[in-house]
Amino acid sequence: ACTAVARVRNAGPGYRRRSNCTACHAKLNLAIEGAELLGPGVAHWRQVAAEEGQRLTARRQLQDARRHERDLGIRVGQALPHCGACKHFMKSYRWLRFPCCGRAFPCSECHDEQTDHPHEWANRMLCGHCSFEQLAAKDKCGNCGKGTTRERTAFWEGGEGCRNRTLMSSKDDHKYRGLGKCMSNRAKASK
Repeated sequence: ACTAVARVRNAGPGYRRRSNCTACHAKLNLAIEGAELLGPGVAHWRQVAAEEGQRLTARRQLQDARRHERDLGIRVGQALPHCGACKHFMKSYRWLRFPCCGRAFPCSECHDEQTDHPHEWANRMLCGHCSFEQLAAKDKCGNCGKGTTRERTAFWEGGEGCRNRTLMSSKDDHKYRGLGKCMSNRAKASK
């Protein structure tokens, strides 16, 4: 181990590098977690260092979140698992990206269940149909044009839509289906 002095340029909080010693060529790891500055203008440089550290931690959080999504198999152009729906919100077809940890979850309740910190208000979302990330919106995805929530309709739509005959559209055949059937006396008596 030598005691050579070396100068490092463009280093700040969060700086990490693997290198070799310039004097003895031994391998070394350099990591700067924080810095203490002395002299004139220290307050300004402390503020700059704090902002730089926050930016680097935010970038690390985002990289961890992207790695987590890759592990789940999320790809742009393909649908999210269950089209983005979860057990809390079955009619929501999107995932929200939370700025507190940078990770995407189907809803705030799923975030609180799976993490150890409370959620912050999410302002970005992933479309459940195409996995495209964009600003959070109520109506439609800007990429594929599909809705981020299930639309309310007055038609049967194969059992996926309206099933209540009083709310169903009069143009739908299912509204009047089975009304002309004969009813047995036993069924009439039980009513």
